[in-house]
Amino acid sequence: MKAPHIVHLSTYPADDIRVFQKACKSEVAEGYRVTEIVCGVGDETVDGVEIRSIAPAKGRLARMTGLCWRMYREARPQNADLYQFHHPDLIPAGLLLKLSGRKVIYEPREFFPDKILSMRWIPAKLRPAISAAFALYERTTSAMWDHVIVADRYSAKAFYDRPVSVVPNYPLLVSVELPMKQNNKRKLIYVGGLSEDRGLLVMVKIAELLRDHNVELELMGKFAFPRLMFDISGTKACGRCTSVSLKRTSAYYFFSQCLRTHTQAKTPSSYSSICGVGFRWSLPIFRI
Repeated sequence: MKAPHIVHLSTYPADDIRVFQKACKSEVAEGYRVTEIVCGVGDETVDGVEIRSIAPAKGRLARMTGLCWRMYREARPQNADLYQFHHPDLIPAGLLLKLSGRKVIYEPREFFPDKILSMRWIPAKLRPAISAAFALYERTTSAMWDHVIVADRYSAKAFYDRPVSVVPNYPLLVSVELPMKQNNKRKLIYVGGLSEDRGLLVMVKIAELLRDHNVELELMGKFAFPRLMFDISGTKACGRCTSVSLKRTSAYYFFSQCLRTHTQAKTPSSYSSICGVGFRWSLPIFRI
């Protein structure tokens, strides 16, 4: 029997943790044929995922115009059972696929109307208007999609009358032998991108408030802006900040390193299994 074919269209790196490590590899494990179309320099098959590369766009405008057309031209001949695209820049490509009679899933991993408000390359005075215009654009085009996947319930509210599923962006569950606990200190461990719009300063503030309760914050991820490292490195809440590049780093290595380097990390008491087009296993980031 021919395996159902799923094609992912992504502007993120080919080994992106959410798209490749979680979605694509989980679908391969469930018996699907999976193709990922990304910007790159060559085609290859990695862990059962067929990676198809197209030339990257030069500049944001080119990414929203020429790149969408090239993504569509690469995706349509695949004749897949399902197409899933992972960034609002690719909405035009998704519309073309839908108009061609394909089944299409839209997955914005973030709530972009809010994200636009913190985009430094957009003049601050223009951000509210651009954010509102994008929200209307995203809302209007969402009527075309067969399904929408978001990473949190807050983002899901924008698609309240659409078929929408929440697939949290938790680290993968991996088999790791935890070291023995050495003292009574508790730690908050965050794994992911480090930026203000991802709550970095809020997490540091929380750790400062809990410091008298023998709680410490440790961060693992890539700083969006180098100055943020200096802004928080002097705070009493941060015992140690480790900046690990996400590029070419698998989810297994990334989370394993987090657990292996933190002797106070506790084993989560509950796990969540997500079925269908999503992640097979995930677990919460924070445990106190």
